[in-house]
Amino acid sequence: MSGDGLTIRQQIAALEQGLTPNERRITTVILADYPFAGLVGIQELSDHAQVSPASVTRLVHKLGCVGFAEFQRLLISELRHSPASPVDLKQSARALSAEGFYAEFLDRVGSGLDNLASTVSPTELDAVCTLLADPSRRIYVAGGRISGTLMSYLTLHLQQIRSGVFWLDTTPAAAADKILSIRRKDVVLIADLRRYQDSLLRLAEQIEAHSSPTTILITDRWISPIASHAQHIFAVPVETGTAWDTGVPVLALVEAMIIKLSESAWGTAHKRIVDWDRLRTALEAGTPDADTGDAG
Repeated sequence: MSGDGLTIRQQIAALEQGLTPNERRITTVILADYPFAGLVGIQELSDHAQVSPASVTRLVHKLGCVGFAEFQRLLISELRHSPASPVDLKQSARALSAEGFYAEFLDRVGSGLDNLASTVSPTELDAVCTLLADPSRRIYVAGGRISGTLMSYLTLHLQQIRSGVFWLDTTPAAAADKILSIRRKDVVLIADLRRYQDSLLRLAEQIEAHSSPTTILITDRWISPIASHAQHIFAVPVETGTAWDTGVPVLALVEAMIIKLSESAWGTAHKRIVDWDRLRTALEAGTPDADTGDAG
């Protein structure tokens, strides 16, 4: 701990609103695998965050450290005072017992949710939700083989809350059509979890080359290559110590966005949801409200 009794994690939280975008990229990497991500060399940390070593140095100075060596010394000190050893904390391949499988699995998923609160900054979440709530910005959403299901869920809810929300199909023809409509002021939200998809990286590269909109990335602690094209990064805990990662923390983050957006602009959202439900019911029932023109 530092001289004032705060851990590095606590100091990062206290400074959150005063950090630059590059410094937030570094803290995202550090918090995604805390404290181990901060115990690598300064070049490796800067490469992982895709910033310069000078940005790392500026951040550790803001955290009250004389240099990177002191920053790491404080992290090591925290580990020594923690209830578990680095080996215990770093262990990942832990078989679930046959007898208590269900309860043990739920406990591991719950740990991921607990970690989500410390790896995803409330300030960053607020900033992203402000972007998503801006009616002048269109929103484009994409995801991978598995994460795409969670992003589709987000898309459907956002479409009920506000207009101008589009799903980004990664097939070349469909993606090209959507990319041509993306403006610089728009928002692109992409989820890319391990194993990262080349098609999503190419999509992010082409979107940036075409219009350089604001890109939000939902990834894991290993950080998708798309991070180099993103202005906001959420590194979500997904590991369970088994052969399968969990999507529960990602879903929790997605639902937090949905609820925050709907509650921040409930007047507009309420009217749209009422109209949405009326039209959907009419279309399902085949009533005159569903007619779009003359028959024939």
